[in-house]
Parts: sequence; C-alpha cells; structure tokens
Amino acid sequence: MPADYAVMLRWLTGMIIAGDGSRPNGDVEKVTGRPATDFRDFVRRNLAAWVVQAAE
Repeated sequence: MPADYAVMLRWLTGMIIAGDGSRPNGDVEKVTGRPATDFRDFVRRNLAAWVVQAAE
C-alpha cells in the first residue's frame, strides 16, 4: 500500500476509535439540501441490493 494511503488510513482509524465523526452534525443537509437518512431507513429501502437471491 502506498505510504500516503497508509497515513490516511491510520488517521481515519484513529478518528473512528476516538468517536469523532460519530455524531450527526448537519453536514449532509448542508451539502445535499435534504436531511440525512437514518441508517435503518436506508437499509430497509436498499435491502434487496444486499441480499443474495436463491436461484430457482
């Protein structure tokens, strides 16, 4: 892996472990003009994309 990518991953992992970025802050709405979607609602709407359908 490139050194600069490893540095970014280490920084990102540290942020996640520290809990930074885990609280809603309104940025999604600022960028998109729409309120953020609750993760459960997102999963419900997109569940078919994550489920492997059995061959019939």
